[in-house]
Amino acid sequence: MSPEDLKKRMARLDKVLDQTNGEIKIDVASSKTAQSEILRRYRRGFTCGLIFVLVYVIMMISGITPSSFPVSLNITLVASMLAASCLYAVLYHFLKKIDIATLTPAELIRKTARFRIISFTSTVCLFVIMAILMFWQSRGDGDIIFYIAVSFSTTIVIYIIKQLPEEKKLFREMNSEK
Repeated sequence: MSPEDLKKRMARLDKVLDQTNGEIKIDVASSKTAQSEILRRYRRGFTCGLIFVLVYVIMMISGITPSSFPVSLNITLVASMLAASCLYAVLYHFLKKIDIATLTPAELIRKTARFRIISFTSTVCLFVIMAILMFWQSRGDGDIIFYIAVSFSTTIVIYIIKQLPEEKKLFREMNSEK
């Protein structure tokens, strides 16, 4: 974050804190558009997670998985993706409850900031828990550990480079002023 950007944000925060709710106007159309885009992302995450769970359960039941891939690791994958789907469903539910049109600007900024922290923290915790479970279930097999490490590294890099800046932008747009 550049010093100019930080100064701009601090000035905006001071402006919000100094003024009454009537003096600041939130751009409701832009905020609702950003909210609907974030909701769409959560819906997509929930749906993809459930599809992943379904495919892996079918593969485990039919015995299609390779013999070098332990069943316990498959079960861990299914449980982790089910937890991720539940997380996205909960985030979707809580974000859907935020009614932008009826909130005062201060309340909207406060709720958006809180939700942004919860969303980011829960995503990081989910990554960490999944990584720990995967490495624990791999039972020291070098090939599986390598594949898990490459998969998680790729996922984290994509999240940091592509998805995190887009999420920050969308959360900023939820608080956009007229």
